[in-house]
Amino acid sequence: MQGRARHLVLMAGAALLLSGCMAAPSCLPGEDTFTESRLYFGRSIEGQPGPGAVTEADWAAFVNAEVTPRFPDGFTVLDGAGHWRGCEGAAASGVCEYAKVLEVLTPAPERAQATEKLEAIASAYRTRFHQQSVLQSSHAVCTRFHD
Repeated sequence: MQGRARHLVLMAGAALLLSGCMAAPSCLPGEDTFTESRLYFGRSIEGQPGPGAVTEADWAAFVNAEVTPRFPDGFTVLDGAGHWRGCEGAAASGVCEYAKVLEVLTPAPERAQATEKLEAIASAYRTRFHQQSVLQSSHAVCTRFHD
């Protein structure tokens, strides 16, 4: 059993090392490789009633102060509605919390700088709106403008 446990630990370590790597996609001619990153911001604030405790005005002020200065070339904001196992008090629709999703595309060589900016944005949101966490996802994508 000791050998099997060691094997599992080695496999888990290898998986962790590889998880930090982002394989470049095979882009077609005319396409560029970018990193697509998303931050998921919950809008409920603990101790305050109802979904949407972070109002549209609150969100707009946050974007103007924290996001736009860091990504002046552009970004996308989407509205979301989240559900997860164990969330209590979900409405009939199954929504546990409303969210904002920030999506940023950056050229692959600028991934490290973008990650630092996204970390700063997440930290500012957590502090300002008393959040436990902000989720980030990133992956490589092929992009093209159709002019």
